[in-house]
Amino acid sequence: RNAYNMVLHKQGEHLYDQLQKAVQAHTRDVIAVRVMKTNDDDSLLTVLRAEWNDHNTSSSMITDIAMYLDRTFVIRMRKIPLRELFLKIFRSEVVECSKIEPRLTSKLLSLVDTDRKGMLIDRELFKAITTMLCACNVY
Repeated sequence: RNAYNMVLHKQGEHLYDQLQKAVQAHTRDVIAVRVMKTNDDDSLLTVLRAEWNDHNTSSSMITDIAMYLDRTFVIRMRKIPLRELFLKIFRSEVVECSKIEPRLTSKLLSLVDTDRKGMLIDRELFKAITTMLCACNVY
């Protein structure tokens, strides 16, 4: 209701900017740090999947709360829709982070190599990570 009132009272720009800053700060300072703290590459994928799922849930909730902002202000001012904005933030702050991206790429290539050699891999985890990368428009 408050988000609706802010947009009605010409505060859409402020709300949009504050949402962007809050999500970006949380993604950079909490999510990326948790992923970077993983010690081995096996737990990297597991933690990344959990953080991605949490980010998606939070993004959906925020988008639902700020639906009027997305349907009016964002369209009128030609801003990036909130869902796309949150995906872009996750990609830039987590997936493309210089301390995460090389480890992620290496682990995924290692899993492909392991699978090609006929050894078992966690296909569900692999699919979840590749789905995340596709959603973030990385690959």
